[in-house]
Amino acid sequence: MLYNDTTGFGEGFRVPDGEVRAAVAHPQALTVVGQAPSRRVLCGIGELAGSHQAFVVVDEAHPRLPGQLVDKTVEEGDALTEEPLVEGDLLQHLARFDGDPPKRGQEIPRAQSSTTARAFQKMTVGEDEALSVGVGVMREDVDDTVRPGGHFPGRQGRLGIRFAGAIGRVRPVAGQDRQQRPEDEGVSAHALNVTSFGLVFPPMKESIDWSQVAGEVTGYLQDLIRIDTTNPPGNETLAAEYIAGVLEKEGYTPTLTESAPGRGNVTTRLSGGTEDPLLLLGHTDVVAVDVAHWTHPPFSGDLVDGYVWGRGALDMKNMVAAELMVMLLLKRHGVRPHRDVMFAATADEEAGKGNHGPGWLLDHHPEQIEAPVILTEGGGHDVVIGGQRFITCQVGQKGICRMRVTARGLPGHGSVPHGDNAVLALCTALAPLRTIDLPLHPSPTMQAFLEGVATGQPQALADGLRAVLDPAHSDTALMRLPIDEDTRARWRSLLRNTASVTMLEAGRSINVIPSEATAWIDGRLAPGATKDSFLAELRTVMGADLEFQVDQYSPPLEAEAEGGLYDTIVDVMSRHDPEAPVVPSLSTGGTDAKHIVPRRPGTQVYGFMPYRQQPGLEEMQLIHGHDERTSVAELLSATRILFEVVLQYTHHSGK
Repeated sequence: MLYNDTTGFGEGFRVPDGEVRAAVAHPQALTVVGQAPSRRVLCGIGELAGSHQAFVVVDEAHPRLPGQLVDKTVEEGDALTEEPLVEGDLLQHLARFDGDPPKRGQEIPRAQSSTTARAFQKMTVGEDEALSVGVGVMREDVDDTVRPGGHFPGRQGRLGIRFAGAIGRVRPVAGQDRQQRPEDEGVSAHALNVTSFGLVFPPMKESIDWSQVAGEVTGYLQDLIRIDTTNPPGNETLAAEYIAGVLEKEGYTPTLTESAPGRGNVTTRLSGGTEDPLLLLGHTDVVAVDVAHWTHPPFSGDLVDGYVWGRGALDMKNMVAAELMVMLLLKRHGVRPHRDVMFAATADEEAGKGNHGPGWLLDHHPEQIEAPVILTEGGGHDVVIGGQRFITCQVGQKGICRMRVTARGLPGHGSVPHGDNAVLALCTALAPLRTIDLPLHPSPTMQAFLEGVATGQPQALADGLRAVLDPAHSDTALMRLPIDEDTRARWRSLLRNTASVTMLEAGRSINVIPSEATAWIDGRLAPGATKDSFLAELRTVMGADLEFQVDQYSPPLEAEAEGGLYDTIVDVMSRHDPEAPVVPSLSTGGTDAKHIVPRRPGTQVYGFMPYRQQPGLEEMQLIHGHDERTSVAELLSATRILFEVVLQYTHHSGK
């Protein structure tokens, strides 16, 4: 695999298996990074014109001190599977350059906490090895040698970045099949083209015109908003038919399946290798609207001042449009992933119990939707703590335990009060829920989240954030944090089980003391809690002389906040937004994951739709609210990021 970073912003990227991180040089320099089957990496640095200086680094396969030179010079005909020029540990650190480009034989200055390779050996790369695709340059090759040659002038990239391009060649390991040339039909996912901007350009195809993509994905979102899929009744078949038509035009063979009349689900897949598939999941139904409170009609899809307006613009037709666009780009550019990439736009997330969407598909058509790793809604927004921005990736969600709690007493005439009044008994039982929090249950996700946002903060703030996890000091620490009240209330809820009284029912006549009174409670369970442990907590607080009837239950969920797709998201965002670390997050609400994981235990579901908060606009309050709208610029950014996440993840090995 050969990777090329031509932006020169001093950033690096990880080779797909996560073993090696490359060094990027000066804005006038070019870095070429490749990985031979022997896991060695070729790095070349060159100026805009003239010969290209090069060095080779490897991983721990041949341990030496970082930066230690190897007495070996690459000659014409040498393969990268032989001894390298320079070895160094570049697993976690980057080499950075300031000022003039490095000269031949010059030592690379150490960056902060970095380990670098040094002492370039001269190697020129022929002009015939140059490729220019958009902003980036990259190809996979199979020739046997690192070839000497001349030089070539710099070129102008699509974003106005000048660059030169050159690559070496990689010899396959003896006995190993030669890899497919990129000029053959299709593009292997090995052949990623990654730049420090986080852009991905499949080689040997025309570069992606992101301005064209912006108009295309915006149009899909507008069209989807104009299809009224308010749930109930849903009518998601209308949206499914539209999406199926778009997919068919791109060469897919989508499947449209109705779980009930009008409740349509559309699925498709891009076939890949033998690795476990990835599912891109979204729902097409939306919640109801109060038209009188909207500035623009809620099903107009109007594009005004850079925003698309309408119900579903944030939840979650924007992500459906972005995932649809990702599928189209994969097909359009001939990508051949190492795993199937599946897509599903489903019904009945907002008001159902999984009766018509992913749960129903798993029960009746599992082949359409079954995947061990799923990317869907729930995270990707930024949060600011102590002036530092962070980006969330949702790895967990609280469980649901909705119930009726009934108190019983003696009936009687309203004119003769007595002490065994069911209404008063219920009120007495409910009163503690107003003033008493249920016990603290910090889940692994919340522990990782708080530790993540504490890292790098001033000591006092970091100590305060960590103290939130201490049951003896949690409430006091939470009150002292410099966060807004909405965030404080949300964190308090995420750290424990919660019980909200939402409805009451008692009696039918003003002059009759009823024999029973009932409250409906919306319970949310922290990861680690069960239905029985939650009911035990409620009985301790509310009293034992009550009847608890559970009407709906789904367990809390947590995916792994390391490895696989999560690490891919972290890696991609480190290129797109390096100043905002990714932290795992937990949601108080539920997504379609609650219908999937109980049916397929072990399924890893991640919520990630990147969206940067817009000045003066509280997007989170617009979800299910009036004047819901999304930024076109953020929609395009999310599409590009998701495209890169999918490309990078689908050529990883393992889960």
